[in-house]
Amino acid sequence: MRKIIVMLVILFSACSPGRTPEHVPPISEWMGSGAGYKKAETPVPFVFPRDHGPHPEYESEWWYFTGNLKTTEGEELGYQFTVFRRAWQKDEQNIWNSPDVYMSHLAVSNAKTKKHYSAHAISRAMPGIAEAGTNPVRFKAGSAVAVAEGNDFFPMRLKGSGEAFSIDLSLSQGRLLLHGDRGLSEKTPGHASYYYSFVRIPVQGQITIEGREYNVSGTGWFDHEYFSGGIGTTGTGWDWFAIQQNDTALMVFRVRSPQGNSMAGTYLSRDNEQTMLSGKDIVLTEKAYAEIATRRYPTSWNIQIPRLGLQLETEALFADQEMNVGIQYWEGMIRIREYGQKDWSGRGYLEMTGYGGSH
Repeated sequence: MRKIIVMLVILFSACSPGRTPEHVPPISEWMGSGAGYKKAETPVPFVFPRDHGPHPEYESEWWYFTGNLKTTEGEELGYQFTVFRRAWQKDEQNIWNSPDVYMSHLAVSNAKTKKHYSAHAISRAMPGIAEAGTNPVRFKAGSAVAVAEGNDFFPMRLKGSGEAFSIDLSLSQGRLLLHGDRGLSEKTPGHASYYYSFVRIPVQGQITIEGREYNVSGTGWFDHEYFSGGIGTTGTGWDWFAIQQNDTALMVFRVRSPQGNSMAGTYLSRDNEQTMLSGKDIVLTEKAYAEIATRRYPTSWNIQIPRLGLQLETEALFADQEMNVGIQYWEGMIRIREYGQKDWSGRGYLEMTGYGGSH
């Protein structure tokens, strides 16, 4: 589950003349109505590498990389690399007259210094400037560039930079994970996306922060989602977990609503067996909170999945990993352990939107 609210707020609020939409619509339109676009309604087999690329028949789409890394000195770093596509009306003054807008979010976190750095860029779709495609598989917006180094998705190279940081990472073959019903992931009743991931991705390369270059290696996660319309008119935000522990992987999301929360997830065992989880399988409990400006985020959780015998504790490696890219939401490194154990054997990423101004 990813950030359609976040994406559209920035699309409509961080405008630049001639390159992005000038009209800022009311909040009811930020999520998109889906009118005139195909909707994710029934399972459709993915065909790769074609489906790694853009799907202009759907209103919204994103390609999402996160990962937990260690330096050669043992310091822990994290990264976020995202390219979004959002359909929008054509701009007759734009030389490409493109119906799509592309945006990127980049971030790195340093657990030792407890510093988080972020950057973003936005542009109308333009070949070589803001685009996604296949042959090779690629995603680009601003300085954020992801390009496959062969005919398939992996190996993949990520490069990007912000004011005080840069990343240059190489990703090797990960494990494919289909969410929901063979890739059809329901977020709230009547609202779904096509959603798959690659998990357990070996990552290595360099991250530079404030002029210091770190050689890094670790494990990454990739999400690709596309759909039309939003997550339902009652959804106020969500919490999304990407957990990798002891050669397993777990995705869990919760869409929050005054009318009741929606939850689902996917578990990948050591033997590569995938288990789809419904809201009845998952118990999420908030344990501790962090105050960042006027926003209060739950940064420590218990996750229980009795069906699988899982009882996990998670906590942020440090509290202030808030993305500040025109609006605010929380996305950062977490650590995971079995309930009651001392060893934090797992790592992952947590995203939280809709907390006091982040939606």
